[in-house]
Amino acid sequence: MGGDDFHKGVKQPSTKLDGSALRILIVHTRWNSEIVDPLVEGSITALVNYGVKRENIILRDVPGAFELPSAALRLIRQSQGQSQNLLMGSPQVSSAMPFDAAICVGVLIKGSTMHFEYIADATSHGIMKVGLDTGVPVIFGVLTCLTEEQAMQRAGMGEIDKEAVQRNKPRIAIVYSVENWDVVERLVNELRYEFRDTYHISALNVKTSQSQSIHEVPHHIRRHYSRCQVVYAIGVVYKSSPHFEPRLMDSLSRRLGALDNLPRLFVPVIDCILVRESKEQIEEDMQKCRFAEEWAKRMCRFLLYKSNSPILLADLLTRPAHSIIMQSFNCKLRVDLRRPMNGDGFGIGWYDDEPQTPGCIFTSTLPAWSNLNLQRLAEKIKSALVFAHVRATTGETATSESNCHPWQFGNLMWMHNGNIGGFESIKRRLQNALSEEIYLTIQGTTDSEHAFALFLNMLQEGGSLKRTEFSYQELRRAMLATIAQLNVWLDEAGVEETSLMNFAVTDGQSVVCTRYITSYDMEGASLYYSSGSEFRSEADSGQYRMIKANKREDVVVVASEPLTYERSDWMVIPTNTLLVITPKLNVHLYPIHDKYWNPHRQRTVPR
Repeated sequence: MGGDDFHKGVKQPSTKLDGSALRILIVHTRWNSEIVDPLVEGSITALVNYGVKRENIILRDVPGAFELPSAALRLIRQSQGQSQNLLMGSPQVSSAMPFDAAICVGVLIKGSTMHFEYIADATSHGIMKVGLDTGVPVIFGVLTCLTEEQAMQRAGMGEIDKEAVQRNKPRIAIVYSVENWDVVERLVNELRYEFRDTYHISALNVKTSQSQSIHEVPHHIRRHYSRCQVVYAIGVVYKSSPHFEPRLMDSLSRRLGALDNLPRLFVPVIDCILVRESKEQIEEDMQKCRFAEEWAKRMCRFLLYKSNSPILLADLLTRPAHSIIMQSFNCKLRVDLRRPMNGDGFGIGWYDDEPQTPGCIFTSTLPAWSNLNLQRLAEKIKSALVFAHVRATTGETATSESNCHPWQFGNLMWMHNGNIGGFESIKRRLQNALSEEIYLTIQGTTDSEHAFALFLNMLQEGGSLKRTEFSYQELRRAMLATIAQLNVWLDEAGVEETSLMNFAVTDGQSVVCTRYITSYDMEGASLYYSSGSEFRSEADSGQYRMIKANKREDVVVVASEPLTYERSDWMVIPTNTLLVITPKLNVHLYPIHDKYWNPHRQRTVPR
């Protein structure tokens, strides 16, 4: 056979293979996970391409390669109904469908001792023996390499700089309880597949960790939170179980919520622990679950600042290490990695020292990080009341200056982070409800500007809009009326899509903003506030702090993401809450009591 005819590796089969009836076990190591995870991901992709159903691909993990044979043996026999023992506390595998094949995946890298040779020899012989003893094909998917670089190449990762791999820390952690594993496994797999297929998040950026008890989940999260952008806590609890204790579940919810207060890091913990009456109710709710979708909706970022003395805009917009300009291309509290940037325009609004005069607005469709005019203006302009917004479009709205936040009417200024679900279904009805004067002010096509117009309409019912100042009570009433009217129209239109309504409005004296979502269970788009005596840099490093020199509040900052890395500087605004900043810089929080108000709300997935 000539050299040109030589084919290295397995040739493509001459007949079409159909794996739709197969059930496959994949056992992989947690050691060298940066290399193992792409191997596992590639195995799943290949199996799916040959027709194997995803629900029939069962994943299990073990600490290292030496444990692969024993784990595979126990799990295969268990599936065949030959053993009811559990391996190291692993969840029981249903014996209704025995495994048709198993794949053992791992990586062994030679060190400076004989350890590599011993483990490689034992692992390879052990995996072969599992196949001979069980009669089930067991695929040897363990790389035995001399160097880490060689292992990366064999795993299909190419020529990758080792230091870059070390810096490529996972952005998502999934911590799950193995209790009620038949349902939990489906939730975990659905979440992993959704991240991979819908949001194109590599397995390198998704790490999983299991807990034997649901009450140990917070402890496991503590081991992962510092390396991740977001953590999902997954578990299933049946109220009908004799082991169900409401007191312990309340304690678990509080412990998960407390993880948000870990110092120096802002890592959202999404509480995906489903507490239901029975398995049947869980099955019904699972049809509605789309875990990653909740975070994909957090699009824009906004910031507002109010103080007794003016601040240079650069100290808010460009200089802080996690300024809103930095957030425009490096959001920390959004998981949708397909669209990691807010590059569809920006806007800045501010008021000068002249009392009762309209504010100024500067908008642009250019990305905020590349706009030289913004940087020049920020170094010259000072203001005691600033609105700033970076935009990522939702739906089919155009990228144009008329669609950039904030908007202005007289002394009033408005911006929005989120979306009104099913807006097209109520757009005409909203427009018809507006007065002629307010309808003619609409220049763009966004749901946000239309919501502002509705707010103006509600505010007009309490008196003329041709005023230079409104009380914060008037602004609050109009804001609540706006949200209530939107909900009425959305309900009457039969809209099921969730709406995120983080609105902010000011008249140059008072500020009213909301963190709101049309869901009883889900969390709204992130929103924080900080108050103190001065917001300034401690040094030239760009590390800003909210200084609390006394008990007075001379500065209040509200932001979609914290501008500093000090956890003690910031407070989370609860979901479905309205915040008021009075002219004297007093901060008031008001729960929005409607059908979506839930005083026991935790960070949860869509139901």
